Amino acid sequence: MQLKVGELAKRAGLSVRTLHHYDNLGLLEPSVRSDAGYRLYGAADIQRLNKILALRELGISLGEIRQILCEGTLSTPAILSAQLIRVDAEIAHQQRLRTRLERLQRALLEEDLSEAGCLNTLEAMAFYRHHLSEDDLSLPLLGANGRFAAPWQKRIDGLRALFEKGVSPRASAARRAARDWIALVEKDTRSNAGMFVRVDNLLTSRGEDLFNTGFSPQLGEYILKAFCEHRLLIYRKHLSPNAYQHLRRTYIGVMREWPGLLDSLEVLRNAHCPATSAEVQLIARSWLAMRHKLALDDAALQAIRRAEESEEELRVGTWLHPCLLKFLEKAVASVSESANVQAPGA
Repeated sequence: MQLKVGELAKRAGLSVRTLHHYDNLGLLEPSVRSDAGYRLYGAADIQRLNKILALRELGISLGEIRQILCEGTLSTPAILSAQLIRVDAEIAHQQRLRTRLERLQRALLEEDLSEAGCLNTLEAMAFYRHHLSEDDLSLPLLGANGRFAAPWQKRIDGLRALFEKGVSPRASAARRAARDWIALVEKDTRSNAGMFVRVDNLLTSRGEDLFNTGFSPQLGEYILKAFCEHRLLIYRKHLSPNAYQHLRRTYIGVMREWPGLLDSLEVLRNAHCPATSAEVQLIARSWLAMRHKLALDDAALQAIRRAEESEEELRVGTWLHPCLLKFLEKAVASVSESANVQAPGA
């Protein structure tokens, strides 16, 4: 069988322009020439076109098809494996998109919004997409009228009310509200310190751009202080007065550094870096330096360790999930062998 370009295009359900494009790419060239000088597609060409169309149906690019059929630099199994990975990634992307759309739909249906309210919600959605990662967008950030989703907004509204009334961060109401907010965020981020760092940095630096949420850099600082006060009261039961006063002076500074340090450690763990690698050891030494900064002396360091072992509440807001804690313990133990320092507690 020998077919002209128009005939083959009709039978294959393609345009003539597509076949000319394949020809120009060197992907499918007519191999027969008629007595009248027409370029014709023979049986082998038609079989080759079937292969091209089959691979295109799987979403494989023309460049990769060329590598399979013309250059022989890629095998069909290798291409199919790579395509499966791409399809899985696209499915995951579509699932995340669906989740965001459902969240947006719920936000718009939560109350009878005006056109301005709908625009506020859409603007907030665009803001988060611009500044955060795909994983971060799984958080309950988006609610009606550009506010947070209800669980987060309720906590922020309560904290803002305390802040605006001038309630001290040391007051029990402020301590409890900050603790509950941090616990909620830790749960929603699945103890992912990097996710928390990105969202926290965004809210404290750009929160005023999301004015309907009521979040501001000042409120973020208030929450941090109140959460530190919550934890300090627990440590106080285990420390001498002098050691406690030293901890008070140094604690908030360490708490500002802590999540970023854990984020760096998590990145290395996910990259399968061994606990003995130079990068991980550097973080372990930084962790130990933080610990010593908090402690007035060795006795205070031991007391802090005992507090963390015995007080379950001190585990809230650490972003130290079991796998990351185990990785940190290995790294610190390795450093300890040469530095004669103590490994971290749970």
